[in-house]
Order: sequence, then structure tokens, then C-alpha cells
Amino acid sequence: MKRTLFLAAALGFALLIGALSVAPGPVFAYDGPEAPTPEPVVLPPPLCKIDMPQKKQTDGKDKPAAVVDQAKPADDATAKTEPATPPKTVLLPEMTATCADGKIKFGIGARIYGWQIGDVIPLTIKFSVPEGAAINPDTIKQGKLAIADDFKQPFEMTGKPIVKSVKKGGVTEYEITIEVRQFEIKSLPNFSMQLPYAVEFTPDKQPKWQIFTTPLYVLTNSIDGGYEGLDRPMTMGNTDGSKPRTPWAVPALTIVIVLLLLTWPAMTTVRYINRVRPRQTISRDAAAWLAMHSVLKSGKEIGFGSTHYSRMDEVLRKYFSVVYPGLQGMTMTEVEALPDQSPANLIKSAFRKLESVLVYQRTLSAAEQAQLLREVDQLIARPYSM
Repeated sequence: MKRTLFLAAALGFALLIGALSVAPGPVFAYDGPEAPTPEPVVLPPPLCKIDMPQKKQTDGKDKPAAVVDQAKPADDATAKTEPATPPKTVLLPEMTATCADGKIKFGIGARIYGWQIGDVIPLTIKFSVPEGAAINPDTIKQGKLAIADDFKQPFEMTGKPIVKSVKKGGVTEYEITIEVRQFEIKSLPNFSMQLPYAVEFTPDKQPKWQIFTTPLYVLTNSIDGGYEGLDRPMTMGNTDGSKPRTPWAVPALTIVIVLLLLTWPAMTTVRYINRVRPRQTISRDAAAWLAMHSVLKSGKEIGFGSTHYSRMDEVLRKYFSVVYPGLQGMTMTEVEALPDQSPANLIKSAFRKLESVLVYQRTLSAAEQAQLLREVDQLIARPYSM
């Protein structure tokens, strides 16, 4: 048994040594021809070149950084290598660019500060297209900001765009006004859009349309009250801070609160007039004489008419209703039935003349008119208090 185990172990060790002696080389070894070197990917030049504003030089000795770097050779021992810094985000209220090898001029402008997420932002886009080039704004009129399926950007168009075009000296000027909004929680959203353009034409003058993608236009969202430390350009119309928003209900509530506060002094005034202030009372005789005096004065100035006689009848009935209850609703027959007394006889005589005018439409003679005035003076005499 021990001999068998020893032979088996020896046979296994021999097989292992043989396998190692005939094993191939490492897996990364390549004995064939060398693999071809991949060609570098050449990206096409950008469609548009942004026209950056030139900064004014305060000193003639100052030179742009690019010129200074080119003046020194790359292998200069005195040159200092500095770590590369990422480019700084540039905010332009109005950005212009030269596109399609200088054949199309592009411009876009808006207020870049003071927006919040979801705000409707108006943008003004301009194109200058000379002869030999063309753009098609139909997609913009249809409310489309993208043509290619893989073109994604956060903005969407709201409202109806306004497209104006003017042709001057062989150049067509387009001015497009649109309103956009976006809902990404991002401090620097980038706006871009697409539309068809052509710089080549077929022999029958048909444009060969391509996709025009505008350069990125950077806007700012107010998130937590900050602008990520960006330098704010001081331009006309953009020199003040954004005004705080006023909810629509504030003016209406202000009016309601003011009216409620003014109700208290108004109610106090009314309460004083109606309850606290002593009333000025007037006697029954004075009230009747004042009413009759106004009627007689008017009749003597413009002449007595049916209106004056009706008012005289009303005053007499109301004044003597205290002495003869129900006099205001009595007919002439009931008035004639009053007892033969001194006031009643004058009342009957006066009512006969008034009835002849008001009921029978008869004109009083001068003698009857004078007699009526004397009877009225006797019935309603001027009180001594007046």
C-alpha cells in the first residue's frame, strides 16, 4: 500500500514538471506583425465662432496674454510652468458670432440676471444672411427648438414666437423674439436651438439644408440668493438688483385692510351724530309754516301752477290731521261734513278752491287767488319763535 502511494506521487510530480517545460509564453506575447496604430480622430471645426468683446488697454505696454506666451520659446529655461486653470465662464448680455465660414452672422440678447427657476425669459435672436446662404425659420414658428433627435437642452418654448425679416442690399436680416423657460435646479443653464440653414445650392437653385446649432448662451438662475461668485457686468438696464416679487393678493388685501381700519372712525362718527349729538328739534307750527312759505314764495316768483296747489293741499292736510284725524285721506264730501267751526270753515273754503284746480282743472280768478292766500296765512300763521 505504501509502495503504491509512493509511485502515484512520483508519477504526479513528473507530469507537473513536463507540463511546465512545454507551457507557452505569456498571454500578452505577440509574435506576429505589429498592430496598426489608430489614426487620430479629427473633429470638424465649430460652426460658429463667438465674437468676444475686446477689453480696453489702460497702458500701451500691456499686451494680451496670448502674445506674451508666443514671445517666449517653449524651451526657455526662465519660463515658469504654471498649472492650467479652467476657463472662466463668460456672461454676455448680448452675444454675437460668425457662423458657416463667415457667411451667416448670429446674435442673441436677453437679461441674464435676476431669473428664477420656471420664469418665462424673453430672448431676441438675430440672423444676418447674405446672398449665397439661407436659413429656414419655419421650425421656430412651429414652436420647435430642436431638429435632431439627439439634441437635448433644458429649455422649452412658451407662447407664440415673433419672426420678422427685412432685406437690405442683398442681405436678409432676421429678428426672432421667443419666450422660453426651464425647470432644472442649475445656477448656469445654457440655451441653444436648431434650425435649417444652407450655404450650398443645387443647379436648380434648391438649398441643401443642414442643421444650424446656435452657440451656447449662458443665463443665470437665482439659487439661494447667489450667483456662484460670478462677476456681474455693469451694463445699461442691468445696474440694479432684481426687485422682490409681490404676490398678486397683496394689493387686494391692502385695500381690504385699509377699508377695515377706516370703518372704525366712520362708525364712531355716525354713532356720535345719531346718538350722542343733541338733535335740533323744530315745532309743528314752524315746520308747517316753513313748508308753506317755500311754496308761496316760489308761486309768487314764477306763477302758481298745479305743483304749487298740490303742495299747499298736502301741507294743509298734514298740519290739521292732528286736529281732525284722518284729514289726509278725506274726500271733499267728507271735508264738507266737518263741524262748522272757525278753523273748519276756512279749511273747507281753501279745499274748495284747491279741488277746483286739481280735480276740475279750473283756473282761479285773481280774487279767488287772493282769497286763497289770505286763508292760508290765517290757517298757518308764522310762529313768534321765527
